[in-house]
Amino acid sequence: MAAAVETGTEGSLFLGTEAFALSKGGLESLGANGRSITHRLSCLMTKEEEDAWLAFAEGLRLEPPRLSFIAPTPEDNSGSPLVARSPMADEDAFAPFAPAVLSQAAQFLHDALSKGGSVYVHCSQGVSRSATVVRGLPTYDAES
Repeated sequence: MAAAVETGTEGSLFLGTEAFALSKGGLESLGANGRSITHRLSCLMTKEEEDAWLAFAEGLRLEPPRLSFIAPTPEDNSGSPLVARSPMADEDAFAPFAPAVLSQAAQFLHDALSKGGSVYVHCSQGVSRSATVVRGLPTYDAES
């Protein structure tokens, strides 16, 4: 399942689940006016990313984890959607890090949408982490 989100920009923004993002033909079905999804933002957290955040919280790591890219990279012109990972957790322990992660995710969305891109944002169920990122975009745009 996916839902279109009004952005007030040239780009298109969609919110949904990981299952839809990975389903055969899922993202292709969202293309509007002959445009396909150009960017995908995953808000899922792997076990390794969770461990990195916990190490940062405990002072065992100097830098918090950053937004990372999955192939293709921003420099690749393969035509495949640019996929970025912005790992987030629903747990309260993650709350102190939320502003930094949300800012990175909002920058990724802002850059894609301002260039007319079509972005699909997802977490596991498409109702918590990904919705938080999408909801924070107008605040980020107002501050930029």
